[in-house]
Amino acid sequence: MSIESVIVDTIMTKDVKTAKPAQTFNSVASIMRQNNIGSVVITETQNNLPAGIITERDVVRIAGTTEVLLTQLVAFDIMSKPVITEWDLDFY
Repeated sequence: MSIESVIVDTIMTKDVKTAKPAQTFNSVASIMRQNNIGSVVITETQNNLPAGIITERDVVRIAGTTEVLLTQLVAFDIMSKPVITEWDLDFY
């Protein structure tokens, strides 16, 4: 089976864990730890649409380059953006 013939629905994660932009770094890290996952989607407060994503790589990048204590950061400070969603891609 080639990648071109794979249907997204068959391989995607359906139980996506989310957080809000104002949530603390510690609360997002707790979501990752408690669910044994490597990323959390950050959703907009008003409409729950994806605004960004925090991955383990983002955590390492920030931890290695910032003078600020991680406990002082919120999700918005760390998240990668924009998020590319299935709706953004052209599958035709």
